[in-house]
Amino acid sequence: MTVYGEWRTGFLNNSVSNTLSNIVDLGRDYDFLNVILPALTNTQIACQVAAPSNTDTFVTLGDGVNVDWTTGNRASVLVIGGWQFLRLLTTDAQVANRSYKIRGFRY
Repeated sequence: MTVYGEWRTGFLNNSVSNTLSNIVDLGRDYDFLNVILPALTNTQIACQVAAPSNTDTFVTLGDGVNVDWTTGNRASVLVIGGWQFLRLLTTDAQVANRSYKIRGFRY
């Protein structure tokens, strides 16, 4: 049986960082991540994860998703392999604040 988490909102806030989103707590660990992103400045997206005991230290998880995000809203599924705390990293600076939706799921 597939277990889906609740949709969460993440933010890329230029006043904080133009390449890193805020930390999103999925509420529990999940194997996969649904991501719905708005149009972004042409960029690659990577997921960074942290252990619950140390959400000050993030590491980049696997390969980034190389998609031309400037063409409009896009959705994707990322394999996150059992993490709960994450944030998104863009390889190129975003010119405006952005919000996105994510939810975890597992089989």
